[in-house]
Amino acid sequence: MRFLLAAFALLSALPVGALAKEVDYAEHVTGSGPVTIDPAKAYIAFRILQKSEFRFERLPSEEEIAQYRRDRDAALELYKKKKSDGAGFEFDPLEARFAVNTNLGKIFDKQGAHLVYLIAVKPGTYVLYGHMWQDGPGDMETCFCMGTVKFAAAAGKVADLGRIRMPDDWDLPAPPPNPAGILPFVLVPPEAPLQPAGRLQGLPVEPAVFRAMDKMPNSFGVVIDRLFPIPGVLAYDRDKVIDLQGPAPAR
Repeated sequence: MRFLLAAFALLSALPVGALAKEVDYAEHVTGSGPVTIDPAKAYIAFRILQKSEFRFERLPSEEEIAQYRRDRDAALELYKKKKSDGAGFEFDPLEARFAVNTNLGKIFDKQGAHLVYLIAVKPGTYVLYGHMWQDGPGDMETCFCMGTVKFAAAAGKVADLGRIRMPDDWDLPAPPPNPAGILPFVLVPPEAPLQPAGRLQGLPVEPAVFRAMDKMPNSFGVVIDRLFPIPGVLAYDRDKVIDLQGPAPAR
């Protein structure tokens, strides 16, 4: 993991220019009938009080990072045939290649006052990267670049994140000011033991196991912030991210 974080830092320093394309939408599970789980895909479920969009980032493998660099170098070489000094060259940042956005209208279920979103993704380790729009009003676009969480999304399983509470949610009590950031985006992990409700019943749902994620590049030019601290998971010491779960197990 140290290699991946170092690679993110190195590649974020490269001059990629403006974002050349939008991030892809995630594959959403919607409809009203029975749900068939594809054993080759991983699934992520979360609840919000109001329709909105969030961005998830899959942490790439070493080979995927190497391929990104090869693609970027090839694109730059081709660009220099037209403009020898390379000025104005644009190439999507690393985060764009491995990110997906949720779609505010693609709702899976409604549980009480909460809307449930369910997306199908490539198995891997994902980061809750930020509150970012592909469509919609574009308000409160925020990158949790200064502190967020990561979690595993396993093939054939549903990783339940719990609820993402937004700063302007209207239910009480209102979240306190974010002691570590600007806006109180609060991730509320699911209660244990997990009791899937509604259309999630009968599916292979497991509570997401969160770990603190260190700083990431703000490659999309939005407000930089960090998640509200999460007891037992995520804390801060000034600008340092603290992983309350301790060191990751050796591979």
